Amino acid sequence: MKQGNNIIGVEYCCGCGGCAQKCPAHCISIEQDEDGFWKAKCDEAKCVHCGKCLKVCPMKHDSQVDSGTPECYAAVTCNKEYERRSSSGGAFSQIAQKVLDHNGTVWGCGMNSELLPSHMPIRTIDKLDILRRSKYVQSFLGNSYSLIEKSLEDGGQVLFAGTPCQVGGLKKFLGKQYDNLFLIDLVCHGVPSPGMFMKHIQYLEKKKGQKISSFEFRLKNDQPNKHYCYTCLFASGKTETGVYYKDVFFNEFYDMTSLNECCYHCPYANKERQGDLTIGDFGWGKQYHPELKDHGEISCILVNTEKGKAMLDSIRPEMYCYPTKWEYIIEKNGNLLHPTGRPGYRSHIYKEIREKGYEKWAENYYHSMRYLKKLPIMRPLVKAKIFLNRLKQK
Repeated sequence: MKQGNNIIGVEYCCGCGGCAQKCPAHCISIEQDEDGFWKAKCDEAKCVHCGKCLKVCPMKHDSQVDSGTPECYAAVTCNKEYERRSSSGGAFSQIAQKVLDHNGTVWGCGMNSELLPSHMPIRTIDKLDILRRSKYVQSFLGNSYSLIEKSLEDGGQVLFAGTPCQVGGLKKFLGKQYDNLFLIDLVCHGVPSPGMFMKHIQYLEKKKGQKISSFEFRLKNDQPNKHYCYTCLFASGKTETGVYYKDVFFNEFYDMTSLNECCYHCPYANKERQGDLTIGDFGWGKQYHPELKDHGEISCILVNTEKGKAMLDSIRPEMYCYPTKWEYIIEKNGNLLHPTGRPGYRSHIYKEIREKGYEKWAENYYHSMRYLKKLPIMRPLVKAKIFLNRLKQK
C-alpha cells in the first residue's frame, strides 16, 4: 500500500468534487474552507490510498504542446431576447437551445433558492434563463459528474458549460470520449468565494431591510456608461442597479483581490482549451467588426475540436458570426495566455473579513480611497496625481 497517495498533497484545489465522486472508500468530502471556498477534504483514517482521486484531479494538469491557434469568431445571436438576457452575445443560449431541441440535457451554473451558485441541469427551453449570464462566484458542483456520466451511458445528449478547470475535471472523471457530450469552457479570470458571497447577500439584506430575490452581475440595463453593473432584485419588487464599484463584492472580483488561490496558478489559462468551444466577452471587437457595431455586447468563440466546429456550424443560421483574429481576442482576454496576477491585497482580504466581520469590512471599503478614487468626481484628481508622479520620475 502506498502511503499518502491521495489529494491531501495537492497544493491548490478548485473544488470540482471529481475526487469525492470517484473515491471508492467515500473518504473525501467537499466542504467550505475558512475563507468559504469549496475544497476537498480527505479522512485519512478511511483512505485506502488507491490514488484514484489524484487521477481525476484537474489541478494535476500539465499543459500540452501548443497545438496552434484555434479558429476564432466574433458572434452575436440573432434572437433579440437571447441577446438581451445574456451577458455578452448569447452564444451559449443558441448552443443550449440546439441541445434542448434534441431532448438533451444542459448543465451550467445557476443560483439555487438560497442564491448559492451551483451547477444544475435543465431539460426544457423555459428553464434556460436560469443558466444565462455570468456568476462571478465559485460554483458548487455536487455530484454532477456522476449524474452526467449516467446520462451519457444511457445515451442522452449532454452539454456541460463551466470554467476550464471544471470542464477539465469532468473529462478526467469520465476517462473516455463520448460522442454525445458537448463541452464549453469559458474565458475565466478566476472565482471568488461562495462563502463571501453569501455573507454579502446577508449584509445587503440587513442594510436594505429586505429579502433579496436575485442578484445579477451582468444583466444588461440602460446605464449610460461602459462599466459592468450589478442588479439586485428585492422580494418587495424593488430593483437596485449600480456600477460594479458601488457593490463591494463585485468590486473585489473586478480588482481580482478575492479569487481562489488556485486561480492565480491556473494550469488552464493558455491556448490549450478544455472545451469543444470556448466562449467569452469580446465587446472591444466591434472596432474590428463594424458589421456588429449596433449590438451592445458580442462574444468571441474559439473552435477547439471537430465536434466544436460541427456545433458552431449547426447554430450559424441563428447567429451573426464572423471570422476574427486571435490577436484581437487576447487584447483583453489575457487569461487565454496566462493566469490572473495575484494582487497584494489578496494576502489580507479574507483575514480582514474574518477578524472584522463582513459588515465592518464592507463599510470600511466605502470610506476608503480604493472606493473614493473610483467615483467620477475624483477622477480628475487621480489623473493629476498620476501625471505628477510621472514628472517626478523623469
